Amino acid sequence: VYNNRHEWRFLYAPLEIDLKATLPGTVLFNGQTFNAGAADAYYKFNSYRLTYAYHFEPIHQWRLALGGTAKIREAEVKLRQNGIVSSKKNTGFVPLLNFQALRPLGEDWNFRFDFDGLAAPQGRAFDIALLFEYKLQKHFSIVETVCNIILR
Repeated sequence: VYNNRHEWRFLYAPLEIDLKATLPGTVLFNGQTFNAGAADAYYKFNSYRLTYAYHFEPIHQWRLALGGTAKIREAEVKLRQNGIVSSKKNTGFVPLLNFQALRPLGEDWNFRFDFDGLAAPQGRAFDIALLFEYKLQKHFSIVETVCNIILR
């Protein structure tokens, strides 16, 4: 947090999974037909986020912040079987509203609620997290997630 008011965050959350699958029957995926039996599957959902939040004056013991998040998601699903490969990729920009509420629990401990979300005709995304934060230094903390809810 800069000047007790302005916060910038960058998050890179990679997720890539390769797995061996057994298809129970014929599968039509992305215009290709895959027969029952062994297949290789690949799933990627990388997320990049840049968040800006403005922190308001404390209300009682709560510190509130409001801002926005620019999210880029990089997704791919791929299926491979006996030389047949079909892949569906989707990369896109998702603007999200950011809301934060933080309450000190002691000298070095905070309880934190983080929300990134927005609904539009094209879809919706809601990421909600309840966190405990321990300050190691003035600008460096360790955060433990209590609960993280992702609705899409």
